Amino acid sequence: MTRAVALLALLAACDHPVLPPPGQILLYFDTNAPLPAAPGQTLGSDAPLPIFDRLHVDLYLPNKRLPCDGCSREFAIDQGTVRAKDGGLAASIGIPTPPHVGGYRVAVRLFRAASVYRNTIPDESSVIVVARLAPAPAEGILEHTIFLDTETLGTPTGSLDAPAETIPGRSKTSLEGTWDGARRTPCMGTPLVDEACVRGGAYWMGDPRLAEAISVTERRTRLVVIAPFFMKKTEVTAGELRAAGVPVVNIPSLQKWCSYKDPPSQDDARAANCIPYSVAQDYCKQRGGDFPSETEFEFVATAFNSTLYPWGNEDAKCDDAVWGRASAVLNGGQRGPCYASTQADLPARPTDPDDGRRDKVDVSGEGNFIVDLIGNLAETMRDAWDDGKGCWSKSGIFRGEDAAHNFVCTRIGAASSSGRGGSWLSSALPAQTRTGEGVKTVVSIAVGFRCARPAAE
Repeated sequence: MTRAVALLALLAACDHPVLPPPGQILLYFDTNAPLPAAPGQTLGSDAPLPIFDRLHVDLYLPNKRLPCDGCSREFAIDQGTVRAKDGGLAASIGIPTPPHVGGYRVAVRLFRAASVYRNTIPDESSVIVVARLAPAPAEGILEHTIFLDTETLGTPTGSLDAPAETIPGRSKTSLEGTWDGARRTPCMGTPLVDEACVRGGAYWMGDPRLAEAISVTERRTRLVVIAPFFMKKTEVTAGELRAAGVPVVNIPSLQKWCSYKDPPSQDDARAANCIPYSVAQDYCKQRGGDFPSETEFEFVATAFNSTLYPWGNEDAKCDDAVWGRASAVLNGGQRGPCYASTQADLPARPTDPDDGRRDKVDVSGEGNFIVDLIGNLAETMRDAWDDGKGCWSKSGIFRGEDAAHNFVCTRIGAASSSGRGGSWLSSALPAQTRTGEGVKTVVSIAVGFRCARPAAE
């Protein structure tokens, strides 16, 4: 069996690859998922966002349930790896099994490196195919292909006991990037002056890099299909509520830290806090929308790249966002880490896209920013609060009921809604973090809102 274990020699993705020795299976790989650009290349503005970037291959000898020694390989995979210059498939491995011997199986896993948690590749965030290898010829090369279909995410195709069949031959055209769920769909209609168009696409929601203390529902990754939508560029301000004729709700115990109050003041320029859920939702509905869904909010707050923050994965510094500014009075006797005397005991401050903070996302690449996503004020979401036993206990691909609606967690009679983002009073929270129950029933100096509305046909 020494010939069987000296295998999996990755061939270079070039015009004239060096073929393996005679009597081998040459196994190609293809997928409809969008992959990262090849080194030195960039994705076009209309290109779907990459979903996977790693490929893992295990070979199993006949009647064995563990990969043979030296029979596992893992590779980075991108557009250049999959597509040859002639347009056909390029990614392949040579497998020199004994001639005319059947029973060999191969397990192939397509996944995203960032989804790995404690050296484990979750099935729920992988496309897996377990296939039977045709017997190798005595001489020459037998070409076969394994296709990794994004629609099978989390549900393996084939098993060791009932392996799938490989596809004979090598396709002349790769299907990379053709999965319809990842298509960047444009907005239909015209945004309001204070809105930005967020094009549709697909991204990974959740992140296993979050601390152990964070809910498992936030660490768990899910592939989410997003329809295009319009989102307000800033959190709704007190002045905007006043201009719309929204009644002021005075809460004496919080009045000092509430921005929307009587009489009008310079605080009208600030993001509105201390707003009851029903009042905020009515305002958004008057604009033709509602609160953003959790999937919409996280799509933007991760800059469409499934990062922890709009600027990447580095923890927030005080200049990056509006957070940690509470005085000792509001912070249990200890000043917040970003406290400044000029900002003591004040409601959330307005943010200018040009103020140097990194808590913003350019949704068009042309300076069209949505700001204050993980700081300033925590924000009310359209979703019902879910502890991971309902909506977010599912796996697979998350998409709305139809093309015009993104996935929203709904629970009939739910008393609480979910919240996202940190605030001036507490921390700049990662985009994946929920702020907890009670947003629907509690009026808070740390919670505000923004509006979103559908932009699909």
